[in-house]
Amino acid sequence: MAAVKNNLSGWSSDRKILVIESDDWGSVRIPSRNAYQNLLSEGILVNKCSFLSNDNFEEVDDFKALYATMNEIKNKFGKSPKITANYIMSNPDFEAIKESNFKDYSFITLEEKLKSENKLRQYLDQLAIGKAENWFRPQLHGREHINIPLWMKFLDGNSKETRLAFQNSVYGISTTISSEKRRSYLPALDYEYIEEFNKYTKSSLAEGTELFKDFF
Repeated sequence: MAAVKNNLSGWSSDRKILVIESDDWGSVRIPSRNAYQNLLSEGILVNKCSFLSNDNFEEVDDFKALYATMNEIKNKFGKSPKITANYIMSNPDFEAIKESNFKDYSFITLEEKLKSENKLRQYLDQLAIGKAENWFRPQLHGREHINIPLWMKFLDGNSKETRLAFQNSVYGISTTISSEKRRSYLPALDYEYIEEFNKYTKSSLAEGTELFKDFF
């Protein structure tokens, strides 16, 4: 209710405006069909979660299909829709975390991921098209989409489901289908103690901002 009251004094309009804001660009929730099938075969009901069933990293062909669709849609002024794309700037470095015996968190930036897959140039080209046509507007959503101390606590504690997901390069098993009694791993800012903020959250906020500025 407080948020509603705070926004009452903000900008308003009688016009009918469609706002399209899309979360989690840059993040990798399910890395592959094999990972999806592996988790399903182990009894993790990823098919019951729409995010885990559909959320993968955006490819160049996805941008092309999106832009083609948006170009076909015009309002009475001849304008196409715009999308605010909320970007996550890194994903867990599963190999490095494993090498630390689940003691230290490491990440791979969006740019590093694209370079390792030889997709950086094509990806940047698609972003340039979206910007030039005024269809696509990136916005910072976070360095990663993970509550690092909570996730690392369950990994270090050898939690069966969390470790199984980790083996398939998956971090975000939704609480709606999880067999574990825990909070969600996804809210990066949901720290419990000031020590967690100082150790993880503070640097995540600062580095996420710099990564976004540098990449875009």
